[in-house]
Amino acid sequence: MDKAYHKHNIWTLSAMKKVMVSPNYFMGGNGNYNLTAYAGHYECESTPGVCVLSDQRELRGVHDGRSYQTYYNWPVNGLMGQLTLYCINPGGARLCPNWVTFAIDNPGVSNPFQPGTMKSEVEPSPTATLGASKPESSDDSERINKKLSELESQQLLTELSEGTTALEFSYEPLPQTIKNPNK
Repeated sequence: MDKAYHKHNIWTLSAMKKVMVSPNYFMGGNGNYNLTAYAGHYECESTPGVCVLSDQRELRGVHDGRSYQTYYNWPVNGLMGQLTLYCINPGGARLCPNWVTFAIDNPGVSNPFQPGTMKSEVEPSPTATLGASKPESSDDSERINKKLSELESQQLLTELSEGTTALEFSYEPLPQTIKNPNK
């Protein structure tokens, strides 16, 4: 989880869990499961009532279900679990944009952080089989508050509220257009 958060910018435990239970997976040659999901950023200005996919990131989670006493000299004493989670980006970098975690945790929500729509109160998107969930811990709340203070996140929240941007999450590639969730 530390690597997914610090190196790849997936900043909530709930987002990590949603990707790590993807039914879209394959077994790698090394015995690890490679899980795939998708986050999409849609622009909603060009055609009334329609949003067009402007950016889609494939997410890859790596899960090791084997038991270990130690792993690279760190104590495990049980099942390993999540090894990493990252975005597959053009050019090969694996750092996810901030909007990816928003999309995983709150697909189809116009502003996930306005009063009355926090994760515990949000209806699940039809494309997300797990739906929305409460922050897992005070650490999740701290991560959310930290990300909200960043300029990019403030702009994203404004665009979501105004209906000029929509975010989606799915275990399959996303469609090129969706109905604007604000219309």
